[in-house]
Amino acid sequence: MNPARYATLARRARASVRVVLAAAAVAVLSSCLVESEYPIHEPDVGAVDADLLGEWMMAADDVKGPSGRILFLSSGGAMLVLVFGPDKEFEESYEAYASEYGGAGWLDIRRPVFVDGRHEPGASEGTWLIAWYQVRGSSLAIRLLDLEAVSDAIRCGELAGTPSDGGLATATLTGPTADIRRFIEAHPGLEFLSEGAIELER
Repeated sequence: MNPARYATLARRARASVRVVLAAAAVAVLSSCLVESEYPIHEPDVGAVDADLLGEWMMAADDVKGPSGRILFLSSGGAMLVLVFGPDKEFEESYEAYASEYGGAGWLDIRRPVFVDGRHEPGASEGTWLIAWYQVRGSSLAIRLLDLEAVSDAIRCGELAGTPSDGGLATATLTGPTADIRRFIEAHPGLEFLSEGAIELER
């Protein structure tokens, strides 16, 4: 393999799913990143959304091809396995949960911990990426939490966490699941989401 191509593939593979979706958001939506210490879904509650399962490809022209591939697999329980990567040699897997709340679909995603090649239940790394999603036929739309809207909600006390300070392109939610859900209930118009969507197709 060409060394330059190998380096490019390796660099893509090392990126976390947060970076991949955030990069797509920056390119497509001019959005920034919000992370959360707690997910929207309740642990061990819910079922897999069968409409999510399978392979999806980024619809944007600049991310078409293998590097824009996302795969959702069932783990046999409530957990989904999200797989992405430019090819099988450089695929990475992440823990994901789909849930419905406030009349909308939500995804909670983070890096799992593997022991001897197997997922260790209850052991995962880092914060959650929370995203709204909607499946319509062969199309999947994903919208991230809007950095400024969430930062404003933190500053005014609607949410607990650390807002973006202008130089920091991230905000972190520290309140529990119940607090996030109450915030969603208080904003049924979902104005705290990014204006556009990351579009994927079957």
